[in-house]
Amino acid sequence: MPRPEPAGAFTLPEVLAVAAILAVLFALLLPTLGRMRLSGQKAASTHNLRQLAVATLAYCADQEGFFRLYEREVLPALERIRPRRAA
Repeated sequence: MPRPEPAGAFTLPEVLAVAAILAVLFALLLPTLGRMRLSGQKAASTHNLRQLAVATLAYCADQEGFFRLYEREVLPALERIRPRRAA
C-alpha cells in the first residue's frame, strides 16, 4: 500500500531544478564579483599613489623645491633595507 505524500513536500525533480537554476545564477554572478574586487583594488592603489605624490610634493616644498637625500639620515636607512652587493 503506497504511503501518501505529506502536504508541502518537494519532489526530487523540483529540488534538482531549483539547484540547477541556482547554479546558473551563481555562475553568472562570479565574474561580476571578480570585477568588483579588482575595481576596489585599483581604487585603493590609485589612492595610495596619490598620497605618495602629495607627501613627496609636501617634502619638496619644505626643502625649497628639492628632493634631497641626506647621507647621514636616509642613505644608512636604505642600506639596512637593501645592502650593497659585493663586487
